[in-house]
Amino acid sequence: MRTILAAFTVVFLSLPALAQSVVDGDTLYVDAVKYRLCGIDAPKHGHPGYHQAVDYLHSLVRGKKVKCTPVGQGTPCDGRSKTSNDELVVAQCFVDGMDLAAAMVRAGYAKDWPKFSGGYYGRPK
Repeated sequence: MRTILAAFTVVFLSLPALAQSVVDGDTLYVDAVKYRLCGIDAPKHGHPGYHQAVDYLHSLVRGKKVKCTPVGQGTPCDGRSKTSNDELVVAQCFVDGMDLAAAMVRAGYAKDWPKFSGGYYGRPK
């Protein structure tokens, strides 16, 4: 039964769904699941750049379907990051094939976190 539930969870978490809200520049809710974008770090509440990072991530996902691939299933953070952190799932998330973490770094609203990305988001794309 656990195997069936685990397989269902993997498939469910990989299906595109509408983003409901943005928590900060590297965390968002998609279909009632809280995701932390793997491999990047964005300003937290109370720090300079927080509101700009939130606004930018919100502009990327507003009204669009988001597909998240949890760590351990082919992300740049596999083998470097936990699959979950507290009450959230650590994942690489996309909108129309665009990697949200890469977009946040490219726009200057987040930084690559090599400890978890292996430098993936610090490389020119």
